[in-house]
Amino acid sequence: MIDCSVTEMDAILSTFGTEVQVLVCHWHIRRAWEKKVKQIKSSISTADSKALRKKARVYLSSLMYAKDPEEFDVKWNEFRQCYLVEDITFYTYMFDYYYPKRESG
Repeated sequence: MIDCSVTEMDAILSTFGTEVQVLVCHWHIRRAWEKKVKQIKSSISTADSKALRKKARVYLSSLMYAKDPEEFDVKWNEFRQCYLVEDITFYTYMFDYYYPKRESG
């Protein structure tokens, strides 16, 4: 089990190949996500920013604890529809860094 280090992930994959399953610590993932969630801002008001951050945390928990790839896909599409409109920067961060690491069936 590793934290969210790209360097560690690259070293493991270059040593053992892509057939190895690398486990990433949920605490480290949530900490990395929280740093990004705190940057979510609404152009409307502070209250709207807080609501968007709260909604992001709910979406992220549902993604992390999805029971199977199908449930994850449903939750991802809900997240995508919301944050493509509300905060493209946050969506892009999640899509670039975490979506490729999702479990597949």
